[in-house]
Amino acid sequence: MDDGYLDRSSGLVWAKHISAFPAYWDRSGEHLPAGENWRLPTAEELMSLLRPKRVLEDFCAPDLWRTEGKKWLWSADLRTASQAWLVDLEQGAVLAADRTCLFHVLPVRDAD
Repeated sequence: MDDGYLDRSSGLVWAKHISAFPAYWDRSGEHLPAGENWRLPTAEELMSLLRPKRVLEDFCAPDLWRTEGKKWLWSADLRTASQAWLVDLEQGAVLAADRTCLFHVLPVRDAD
């Protein structure tokens, strides 16, 4: 795929790039590519990207993306009216944060 990476197990296409700059949750949509139904992934979809290395304590993001400084990604899921869920690719954790925090976006869409 020219515009992303197809995950055959989930039927999702992940964008080739994590957003260059972090965003507030309410403005995360500004980091989605135009067209083709790109959206913010759910926390569960983001969790599918977590892959353990050989040692249990050492989790990492897939090698598909350059993630220097871009380890925390917003999900589409809200925890409360003022908090949303995010996934920490480095530690393999799902966390909640205030929607005014600045985190990165990794767009996703359903495969056609």
